[in-house]
Amino acid sequence: MSFSRIFHFVRFSFFDSCGKIKSKQKFEIRKEAIVMKINLEVNADFDLEGNILPRAITLEDGRIFEIDRVLDARRAPSLKAGGVGIRYICRICGKVVNLFNEEGHWFIEK
Repeated sequence: MSFSRIFHFVRFSFFDSCGKIKSKQKFEIRKEAIVMKINLEVNADFDLEGNILPRAITLEDGRIFEIDRVLDARRAPSLKAGGVGIRYICRICGKVVNLFNEEGHWFIEK
């Protein structure tokens, strides 16, 4: 996974030997992961009430994975990649994956 360097300006205070407040400033370098949206094609079933139940996903490179089970479906934000839509918590090949449907646009976070 690639990382980007983020510079944070930090100020902290302390007391000297006379009891006066002193402050120091310094820069810290923190590494934060770059998060991407991975676009997908999704095969899904629709019931009579209009609910969507995803059955399989196709990645951009053509690989197809069956969804073993949908554990949860609710309106929620994508906290890593941004955006709001329906989040499906799915089990795919034994791994739990957050699958998002944002107005017909399907993606997972990386």
